[in-house]
Amino acid sequence: METWDITESLPFNLSEDIFLLLDIPSLCSASEVSTQWNHCINESDYVWKRKFLSLNSCLSGSKKVETLQWKEMAIREYYIQQYKSAWLRGQFSLINCYKDLRKCTEYIQVQKLTTNDWGEIFQRELDR
Repeated sequence: METWDITESLPFNLSEDIFLLLDIPSLCSASEVSTQWNHCINESDYVWKRKFLSLNSCLSGSKKVETLQWKEMAIREYYIQQYKSAWLRGQFSLINCYKDLRKCTEYIQVQKLTTNDWGEIFQRELDR
């Protein structure tokens, strides 16, 4: 049975716009569908830059980022926001001992939260 890949029929920029509609985990999964999709997603600074800027609205589009790849930054920002959101919802509240706190903060060893993020989290905990 012959398969048809729509990304081969569409202009590259239109394929990028379609992939831009996916969330980050879905985008990472889609990049594993085929070589063509992988190329379209992973070789596109446009998709990853737009994803990053949509997550991190404090950066203006005029700032240049040269030290990290847009993809790495977008994925990192996505997980930081997921972690912060979980903490703000109270998922890590009612910690009984230091070991519990260590489990909650293990993720932070990889993904750094800003001072403002921590301030917001601690204020929410105080308000509970």
